[in-house]
Amino acid sequence: MKRFLIKIGIVILICVAVIIISKERIISCPNVEVFTASTTSPLVYEPVNIEVKVVPQEKQRIKSWNIITKEGEWGEVNTVDFADVGDNYIKIEVEWEYQDKDGNWVGGDSNLVTGTKEIPIQVYADIYISSGDNQRVVKDKEAEPLEVYVCDYYFDGVSGVKIDFSGPVKIASVTSDEFGYASTELKTDTAGKYEITASGDDILGSVTFDEIVFEVNISISPTTIAPLGTTNLTITVTAGTVNPMSGWDVSLSAEGVANSGGHFHNENRPHGTPRPNRGTTDINGVVTAFYQSTEVCGKDRIIATIEGYEFTAEVNVSVGNLIALSAGTGYTLVGQTTTHPDNHYGTNTTNNALINIANDFRREYPNGPNLLYNDMSLEQGGLFDINANWQEPHKSHRYGANCDFNFGTLTQEQLDKLIDIIDDYGERLDEGNHWHLTF
Repeated sequence: MKRFLIKIGIVILICVAVIIISKERIISCPNVEVFTASTTSPLVYEPVNIEVKVVPQEKQRIKSWNIITKEGEWGEVNTVDFADVGDNYIKIEVEWEYQDKDGNWVGGDSNLVTGTKEIPIQVYADIYISSGDNQRVVKDKEAEPLEVYVCDYYFDGVSGVKIDFSGPVKIASVTSDEFGYASTELKTDTAGKYEITASGDDILGSVTFDEIVFEVNISISPTTIAPLGTTNLTITVTAGTVNPMSGWDVSLSAEGVANSGGHFHNENRPHGTPRPNRGTTDINGVVTAFYQSTEVCGKDRIIATIEGYEFTAEVNVSVGNLIALSAGTGYTLVGQTTTHPDNHYGTNTTNNALINIANDFRREYPNGPNLLYNDMSLEQGGLFDINANWQEPHKSHRYGANCDFNFGTLTQEQLDKLIDIIDDYGERLDEGNHWHLTF
């Protein structure tokens, strides 16, 4: 029994020795001497060139090697690409054999291959501004969307990529759509210069939108002018209190304000003219001009067009100091029309004269008819186009000094007496079917 156990021990020792010897034969394994990629941060679908050199040791041979990425196996290739952004890798798996003591070729364990066998890869998408850059946006107005295009190496859109927008925007994080586009909108109620940067963890680099939110002030001095008068215009363009906008084009125009000045007809309404009608802002963001009115009184709207936006201010065209003649004793106000419904404005002198004439006539003829006072002036004076065509025949009636007197049912005796009364206060011009009075 003892001799048997000794024999068993010897066999075990021999087996162990064989194992050790076998292991010693493969302790030195193939080595990956060269395993490099042309870039470790490629764009989606960008070709990545791989250089591989695997060196076997004595009594070893390399059968093949295989390139593996997160997206699958590639085989024995020298170029790969990646379909998705994010973390990835390039691995090499070597198939090799060694020769045992009997000269047979035996497959080796790929895990025992030494050297660099994995290269970390971060795959990115590229980004470009699609629209919305260099906008000049009026404060409190809607701006064009800030849009970027996310694409691969071949400029095809990449979807599902998160884009972060920094700055005053409505939505800070957006995912690119199926076509590769992502957008947000500017959000601010304060004029100024703004930079909006679009970037992302899976984006190579970033892009920046340069936006200007501006405001315009139109100053008119004086704000009320006479017919055919002039006033000074100052247009100031700023992007916040410390950013005057120089070199900006400003176009000036005007229009009449509907139903102003006593004119309730608006087709082809005359208006004044800015001179010059175009300018460029100076270093202080200012353009100056003057405005000349027409003979039509009322309100004119000055329009400054800047970057496609219209800014307005109003100038009042008026002779000034006209007062409505109210209904009173001894006279009746006549001649009102739908186009000029309020036609009895005059100076204080004119109104008092007309009241006094009516009173004097009433004293002479207590039971006589009321005097008929027809057209005087419109509420702000100026052209009184009785035919609503912006033309005479009223050549006067502009400054509150005139009144047309209708004869009505007055007798010749009453008319003769009235002539004497009128001559005490003003002048009379006989125009056939009425008298034209001036005070």
